[in-house]
Amino acid sequence: MLKIRNVISTVNKEYIYSAAQADAYRTESPFKLQGSYRDMNKMVEKVIPVMNQEELQTPTSDAEANLLKFKHITNISSKEEAKYWQLT
Repeated sequence: MLKIRNVISTVNKEYIYSAAQADAYRTESPFKLQGSYRDMNKMVEKVIPVMNQEELQTPTSDAEANLLKFKHITNISSKEEAKYWQLT
C-alpha cells in the first residue's frame, strides 16, 4: 500500500508541475495523468499481500508520452523506453 501511495504522490507532483507550465516554455508534452485518494483506495482493494513487484506495476491507457513519463518518474522503464524518453 505504501508503494501505491508513493506512486500516486509522485504522479500528482508531476501533474501539478506540468499544469503550472505555460505552453510556450514546455520541453515535453503536458503530463495528464492524475491520481487521487479515491484511485488509491480502488488500487489498494486489489492488492494481495503475496503480489510481487511486477504485478503491482499496472500500465495506464493514456498516451504514450504519459506512460513513458510515468515509467520514468517511477524508475520502472526498460532500457529501450528510457532511451526513447531521452530522445523525446
